Amino acid sequence: MPKADQKTVSQVFSDAKLQVPLYQRSYAWEPQQVEDLLNDIDYVYRRRYGSPNARSVTTASSDADSNDTNGNSDVYHYFGTLVLNARGKQDMMGSEWTVYDIIDGQQRLTTTNVFIACIVEELEAIADAFDAAGLGKEDLPEGVVRLPGYLATNYTENYLKLGDRKEGRHLEPGELTEAAYAELIIDQGEPQTILDDDERLVPEKKLARAKEIIQKWIREKRELFLGDEDLGQATEADLLEYYTAIKRYTGVLTSQFKLTSQEVESTDEAGRLFEAVNDRGRDITLADKVKSYLIYVSGEFDTLDSEAVARRFNDAVETVAQYATDDDDIDQLVQFHWELFTGEYKKVRKNRSGPTPIHRRIKESPRHIPLERDPEEVATWVNNYVDTLSSVSKSYVQANYLDVFNRQTDVSPQVQARVKSLHNINFSNIAPLIIAAIERYDADSPEFARIATLCEVYSFRVYQVAKRSQRTARREFKEAAHRLYASEFEDGFVEDLFGEAVVDPPYENPAVAVDEVTAYLDNYIGRHCPDNDFVEYLTRSDIIQGSDTRGWPGFCNKGAIRFLLFEYEKHLRQEKNTDTSLKMLPSVMDLDEFTIEHIAPRTPETSAAELENHEENVNRLGNLALLGPKDNPSASNDDYATKYEEIYQDAQMEILGDDLPAPAVGWDVDALDARARDIVAFALEHWSGESAAVVTMAQGSSDAAEEAATDPRTDTAFTIRDDAQRTYAEDVDADPSRVKLVRQGDADMPSSGADGVTELPQCSCGALYTRISDGEDDTEMYECVCGSSLEAPNLAGITRSILGD
Repeated sequence: MPKADQKTVSQVFSDAKLQVPLYQRSYAWEPQQVEDLLNDIDYVYRRRYGSPNARSVTTASSDADSNDTNGNSDVYHYFGTLVLNARGKQDMMGSEWTVYDIIDGQQRLTTTNVFIACIVEELEAIADAFDAAGLGKEDLPEGVVRLPGYLATNYTENYLKLGDRKEGRHLEPGELTEAAYAELIIDQGEPQTILDDDERLVPEKKLARAKEIIQKWIREKRELFLGDEDLGQATEADLLEYYTAIKRYTGVLTSQFKLTSQEVESTDEAGRLFEAVNDRGRDITLADKVKSYLIYVSGEFDTLDSEAVARRFNDAVETVAQYATDDDDIDQLVQFHWELFTGEYKKVRKNRSGPTPIHRRIKESPRHIPLERDPEEVATWVNNYVDTLSSVSKSYVQANYLDVFNRQTDVSPQVQARVKSLHNINFSNIAPLIIAAIERYDADSPEFARIATLCEVYSFRVYQVAKRSQRTARREFKEAAHRLYASEFEDGFVEDLFGEAVVDPPYENPAVAVDEVTAYLDNYIGRHCPDNDFVEYLTRSDIIQGSDTRGWPGFCNKGAIRFLLFEYEKHLRQEKNTDTSLKMLPSVMDLDEFTIEHIAPRTPETSAAELENHEENVNRLGNLALLGPKDNPSASNDDYATKYEEIYQDAQMEILGDDLPAPAVGWDVDALDARARDIVAFALEHWSGESAAVVTMAQGSSDAAEEAATDPRTDTAFTIRDDAQRTYAEDVDADPSRVKLVRQGDADMPSSGADGVTELPQCSCGALYTRISDGEDDTEMYECVCGSSLEAPNLAGITRSILGD
């Protein structure tokens, strides 16, 4: 174990160049951590000097190291452990600096530099105020011997930079924050410039946010000592006291904050040190723990280069860190990759024993990489792990960040819309499969489009509309994701890597995997939200809050309602069959700017604006529409004719006017009901999968059956779908994602014997047509075209090749 020394912050920076190596993360501190540092500075200041307020600052006896020593000089604050790797010497303008790689502690040291930079800016402003007031050295309080301008230069040279060359910096930050560091710290730029720039990376914004928080803290100190007066209007006495206080606050950090500084001779030694610290419960992220163990293992084998392993691991982390808002995203990458790479998720591996957290699994499970394994096996394991993590990190970013997905992929607007919908609710369940699909097929492939579409159908129907538990199918999605991801591995690779067979073997190869995955998803769509459930919930009198039904809370998520209405709008424009109309449709990515419009207002101003049984009908699906951000909703509570003329006929969603009756016809419950029927019928088609149980209705069927073919909400339609779903499941041993009712002779009627059609006759004659009655007067509801009575309709099971896109 390397020797540990207690050092103050000023001693750490003395004649040192501190640099963040490539295998370390960029700046990642959250606002709370910056505020904690400032609170610690306040705490130590109070213990040394008492509560800071005007007229309370006593004179100092020394100006050494820019720190005062009167008061309780034995008060120190422990600032954590610092691990450095000395990389040699560097001549810097006549003095010799030691160059260090920061193995641990870069977040604290970087924030220290941000603090010093903000103090330097404030001291320069104080110096200007001193000059304007004519204050010189003779005016300084007893024991304070340096003017603020001198002190600003001193802090700059001791902590920030020496000279104008880049080599003269005391700290070289991580790659992703290098430009922001130069802008904010070296060039004294304003943080808002970076915070307002949508193109800047998340680590850059975190650095800018740290400076913004520290600047606010300094403004509060200024107000504490000077009140509402700015520096130029403050009295000489107040200005001198404020300067002394700023000097003391800085001294608290530079001389009263102590670190346990440890120097290691190599990255390997750092890995061993980290392992010792980690095993004592040190509070660091999962990613840090895994990386440190990989470094440790690499240092034990000549076949591995520890720095190269650490750098490859960090490449993956930094790929996500550019966009991640906190460390949870980094740890989620490690978690998702582990499940894809190993197939380890709850209760899926045979004879599973030992510790379950990922870090412990890597260290101690015989299937993973404890040091007892053969050196070649360890090298193979580590190399495969870091290489696949690096690849998965790119797919993780595309899957999890919509703006990146749309910018980095060349997918169709339809796929963009599906992926956006996936992010509306419970995306974490489906994310592993989306990541695996991007990995194996690329996001602009037809295979990815198929998988993403079915994932979105599942998510919309099951989680959003049916409101199933967010745990529903979580394990199943992980299983499919691993089997798809591992389908590209060579035969036996997983078994050789882990030393045993797996419960969920990979699909044979990516080419056949897509059909396996889509069939898998189809089954779960039909099982967890069959058509009857889907139609029932869309037909409720309050789909927003679900107030009409105990146990069903409605959509709740207005983003999902907006998406449903947007897709219906797109469908109506496609029916017009004009490219111009579709090109004028706003982007699905702008949906958050749209509002849900009640055609009959929720709070009508006149009786003419009310519906019959208004409260029961106003929140039905048929009464909802979309208004764009440019539309004028000023008549939102008026009667229908007024709203049509003032809003709808010129609305940004231009098809809205065509989909509604003319003002002279008016808006009533019948019109609302007809529109609801059309939207529900569209939803059934749009949010269906690749399999269907098709009921072909023979000529001579009842009027009720004929109506069921156009209105999916009728009792007869519910009965037919229920019987068809049950029969299909019994014959195929899987649930269909859709039940279709078509008339004999319709264009979309499946052809017997066609590719993609599975014949499921319930009659011994083998016919696929069924004559359907209303089932009243004790008559059988289903009759085969041969005249035999049936308990369930004849079926044709059809696949994507027949259903189309």
